[in-house]
Amino acid sequence: MFPNPIRNSLTLVEVKFYFLVSVLSFWLAWSPSYAQMREVGTIPKGMVSVPNIECKGKAEADRIFRAAGLRPVSIAIYGPVDPDTCDAYQAYRQDPRPGMIVPRGTKVTYRFWWEHG
Repeated sequence: MFPNPIRNSLTLVEVKFYFLVSVLSFWLAWSPSYAQMREVGTIPKGMVSVPNIECKGKAEADRIFRAAGLRPVSIAIYGPVDPDTCDAYQAYRQDPRPGMIVPRGTKVTYRFWWEHG
């Protein structure tokens, strides 16, 4: 099969890989997920949950994000070009997604569309 030095190297790589996987799986098993933290209301200090602003007016969306401690950034699109739009001047497609746990002061972008008329 393989000469001794190559076989030994492959075994060493395999052992390191399994060690890394076991450490990672141990950490994941014992650390609470963000969904679990949100369920029990234990969001870590300095972190906030991203609110849902879908189909809210632009001014209201900005107010909701600022009240949550986030920095809103709006992207104006001319005309309803995206399939997931709401009415004109209403927010849609935000990033990060609603419900995510992020550090306070994180930039949250969203889109709204308008048309000349």
